[in-house]
Amino acid sequence: MFVNAGFILGFDSEKGSVADSIVELIQDAAIPLSVVGLLFALPGTQLTRRLEKEGRLHANHDVFRAGDQCTQGLNFETARPLRDVLVDYKSILERIYDPAAYAKRLDRLVSLIDCSGRPHEMTKDDLPSKFSALERIRRILCELPSREPFRKVLTNCMRTNPAIINYIVLLMAAYLHLGPYSRYIIASIERRLSVLDAEHAVPQVAAE
Repeated sequence: MFVNAGFILGFDSEKGSVADSIVELIQDAAIPLSVVGLLFALPGTQLTRRLEKEGRLHANHDVFRAGDQCTQGLNFETARPLRDVLVDYKSILERIYDPAAYAKRLDRLVSLIDCSGRPHEMTKDDLPSKFSALERIRRILCELPSREPFRKVLTNCMRTNPAIINYIVLLMAAYLHLGPYSRYIIASIERRLSVLDAEHAVPQVAAE
């Protein structure tokens, strides 16, 4: 069994930066598929009703793309500065979806999953599927950025825990989507930060 987890930033209870603690938890717990999003006040929820009473909802707060809490989250006035929340969010995504960090979680997972009670002896009928699996692994490795950390994970898995190789390959394949998607979100947050900085920039008065 391996764990997928979701994390949300933007709660009123956040009194300071939460980036380090979230990244530490994800890495230490070896959670490869960690979905990190921004809190979104959805129409008809208790959260939205409370924020409405407090006068904290943004204009057009109910305009959203279904399922997109990554780029559209924080549609209300946050308890701590919005910029701080966005900087935290960007930092988390950069760190957990760095290829080396993701591969490190997979490598730790190799040592944590115990399939010793489920032995499987390969038969002649298994050989075609094994060769097919090797070809899939080769194709995945060719498409991954920074292949070396992932290659080391595969080598370690085959040497120490070959029973879970299918899980590891599945999670490596997931990075083909997660890596580019995280970079898309990071770029979106950087644009949002640029807008905030421009809005709060102090006008420069030209010297006479």
